[in-house]
Amino acid sequence: MSSSSLPADLSTLESRLTATRAAYIDNLSAGAVAQAGVFTATRAGYLDNLSAGAVALQSTVAAIPSSSIASVQHLTITIASGWYTANGTISAVNTAKTVLIGAGNARGTAGNNTTVGFEVGIMFLNSTTVKIESGALQPSARQQQVTVVEYN
Repeated sequence: MSSSSLPADLSTLESRLTATRAAYIDNLSAGAVAQAGVFTATRAGYLDNLSAGAVALQSTVAAIPSSSIASVQHLTITIASGWYTANGTISAVNTAKTVLIGAGNARGTAGNNTTVGFEVGIMFLNSTTVKIESGALQPSARQQQVTVVEYN
């Protein structure tokens, strides 16, 4: 840019700077114009309730029952050598309100006494029987620990 073209360049800039574009420039800064429409009295009221309002001062949650777990049972189910399923017996539960949790991978020993892991499916047969099922017949006995959690 040379000093000889400066007047022409300023003229071009001024012709492009409309009132609408000038308003956009005003809102680019963090000044009062940019913040005028953002921080309203209503929004200031929300801030007042962050530390001293009724929601912030509530110390208990009434919706959670004092005891949401009805029972917890633990069992180990063993799949015998040459089988791929086995059942375990538990105290009666409401299966619609109960979850079954397998503790890690099931374990067994291969023919050379090497410990091997295998995946099993865990399911209810009824309210007192839990079934585990491996993907294939195994040459040795395998065990799976199961936790049964019944909710109120």
